[in-house]
Amino acid sequence: MVSAGSGDSNNPTDAPETYATNGSVTPPTLNRMLVLADRQDSLNLGYDTSGIPDANLQPITYGSWTTTYSDPRVTPGDPLYLFKNKTGYYYTLKDGSLPSAVGGVTHDKILVSPLTKLGTLFFSIFNINGNSGFGCSSNAFTRTFRECDILRPLAVDTQVQASSTVGDITTLNKGADDCSGLAFYFNSLSSQLADAGDRVVQGGAVSAKTGSFSQQVGANTPDIKSVKDQESNRGFRMRTWRVIH
Repeated sequence: MVSAGSGDSNNPTDAPETYATNGSVTPPTLNRMLVLADRQDSLNLGYDTSGIPDANLQPITYGSWTTTYSDPRVTPGDPLYLFKNKTGYYYTLKDGSLPSAVGGVTHDKILVSPLTKLGTLFFSIFNINGNSGFGCSSNAFTRTFRECDILRPLAVDTQVQASSTVGDITTLNKGADDCSGLAFYFNSLSSQLADAGDRVVQGGAVSAKTGSFSQQVGANTPDIKSVKDQESNRGFRMRTWRVIH
């Protein structure tokens, strides 16, 4: 599987831009978090020359896609299973607001590279909503999500309140519906996601006082957060006892 996101990292606040060569340029108004299957039959399907059309990708939208693993669309072997008819899927990212943005609207974007490990997907969405001050003040968020099974995607609310994190970030049960969701959040921009043993870690800053999605106040404090990225199944580990030349 290949995961990637879109969003203008050079203009995270979606401010008006003017270039000497092109004049005024409007920021992108639609960003996505994409997951694609690296299909071995891509040549036969025509993807090698034409690319993957939108019709071959499944939108994963909160409110119109399943949040439970019992749904046939996320059940391998079922005729309705996602990858029987599609080559991948995407989350359509939502909008926020900022007075200095074009039209006062900001568009959620992926500014941190997604990370996939052992079939579990981690991705971060940058959002600004409700700010009255400068672009990266306390109502800008990086929200990091865990999708526990990349082949069985469940819908997640990408603008969920900061206090509503996923059920349990210290374990990973791919069969549990509440395994996927918001793992943690940071105010403003965060670091890249890093693989650290059996966890994924990320650094950033959080406000000392937290509230709802558009009401973050208080001083920012540096922090590092982590979420479980694999089952703790015991197994053999190869070691070298001696080397004979």
